[in-house]
Amino acid sequence: MVSVGYLTPIQIAKSRNKQFYLDEVKNLMERCSGQIVIELPPNFIKFHDVLIKFSTCSLTIVDIISFTLSGQLKPLRILPTGTLADNYYEENEIKTCLELVKRNKQVEKGFYFQDVMKKLKIGEKRLWRLIKENDIAANYTLHMKDGRKRYYFKEDTISKIQHCLSKGNEIKIKRKIDDK
Repeated sequence: MVSVGYLTPIQIAKSRNKQFYLDEVKNLMERCSGQIVIELPPNFIKFHDVLIKFSTCSLTIVDIISFTLSGQLKPLRILPTGTLADNYYEENEIKTCLELVKRNKQVEKGFYFQDVMKKLKIGEKRLWRLIKENDIAANYTLHMKDGRKRYYFKEDTISKIQHCLSKGNEIKIKRKIDDK
């Protein structure tokens, strides 16, 4: 919350603890509180359930607050007073926001290996072969705790792969013509 600029920390004297203005916190909570309704539509999900369901997709509390403040998420609530945990969000709005989070990550880190496969319309084995034959490296490799690796490719790297792919297709077409 602090790094995004929603709250300003205060450090008193030589204390290691940081504090926040209570009015600033209350104001943020009011701005993020949903509209009060008597009955919720069926496609709304509770705040906590949104975090559980979509945390694997990199959706964070800060993202939810940002999308709420920008108007992309329009929360509802049944109780007149409460916290963020009392908000309900429409599932389609959440999915739209997830797409924005994904696009921002693609710009920042690059495309996942799976996304590159979909974009180039080729299979996993062929993509690995192209990468190894042409000495193309991923722009970023994430090493997970369980030993798996996640590869990220930026647009320029994908265009290199695309170029190698089209060059390979030209050779195949030329061979077919020569065989006839």
